[in-house]
Amino acid sequence: MCYFLTCSSESAPKPNPITAAFKTRTLSAHRNIAQAFDSIPESRFLYGPTPAQLTFGYIAQHLVKDSFTFCENAFARLDDAKLAESTTMTFGGNTRTVTRAQMALGHALDIADHYSQLANYMRLINMLPPTALPRPAGRGGQ
Repeated sequence: MCYFLTCSSESAPKPNPITAAFKTRTLSAHRNIAQAFDSIPESRFLYGPTPAQLTFGYIAQHLVKDSFTFCENAFARLDDAKLAESTTMTFGGNTRTVTRAQMALGHALDIADHYSQLANYMRLINMLPPTALPRPAGRGGQ
């Protein structure tokens, strides 16, 4: 039973709870994004809410599904003991040193942001995003 952040459980602690949380949230977002793109009609891929915003198609190109596999493989090699290790990151021609935890958190937040973007766009064209659809019976749905 859980009360906010304090949970009681009869089972033994699972190894690598921090990286497991990153993996679970990120893989869930990957599935939601893939389901969203699979449900958007091809004719709507040029849609963007305003000229200043990205289109569905541009977001799809940015998140090509091969990148999900790359990230999933990277997460598979990560454990809690490695989160404090340093690595280098190059973005926009600038290289800096960051921890693996910063990279994992940054990726999880970026993916969540993209799913939110897609979900909002879908609602603007009268579509329900995957996380708003009714759950199938027998899987916590009604």
